[in-house]
Amino acid sequence: MHWIWIYQDKAKTASALAKKGTTDPLKAFTDAFGAGAGSYTLKGNTYTETVEQFVDPGYIGLSIPFTVKVEGNRLYQSGKFPVYENGKKTREVLLEEAYERIE
Repeated sequence: MHWIWIYQDKAKTASALAKKGTTDPLKAFTDAFGAGAGSYTLKGNTYTETVEQFVDPGYIGLSIPFTVKVEGNRLYQSGKFPVYENGKKTREVLLEEAYERIE
């Protein structure tokens, strides 16, 4: 099984487009967009993502566990996401996400 996420910061994208030609396009892209993907396992209520692609190569190969629970048509996921700077873990950020199934 696999997971993927992407994001775009609309304000940063608009700013980069407004400065077209006056800024480093690669820097503008990496500031405005992000993505990650990989595989996952689910054992009981522990959902573990293994990072296979990520905007920061330092995360590749990490396995990050989360706790999940389902209530009705909602899935709740929480866990601590490690933050790396210059290749070293500096802190963890609590992620709490909720998803709703739509049919």
